[in-house]
Amino acid sequence: MFSEITDLTEVEELNLGADEFLRLADEIDPFSIDARRAFVVRTSSQNHAARMHKILRTQRHFEIFHTLAEAKRWVQS
Repeated sequence: MFSEITDLTEVEELNLGADEFLRLADEIDPFSIDARRAFVVRTSSQNHAARMHKILRTQRHFEIFHTLAEAKRWVQS
């Protein structure tokens, strides 16, 4: 099974509406719902986007981190 790390730390602006968040979660995300997902964030807006994705995908194996090293350790555990 594949895992995913999404690094949002360089994202400066997120102009996504609810319909776009739904499309990302339902249509574009190629990973199994059981795959581990780690999002790396540094700002509150990045954290909000990661949490929205988690809510829309009802992820059980989903965590948000503040460093890439933490995310890698968790995905590999």
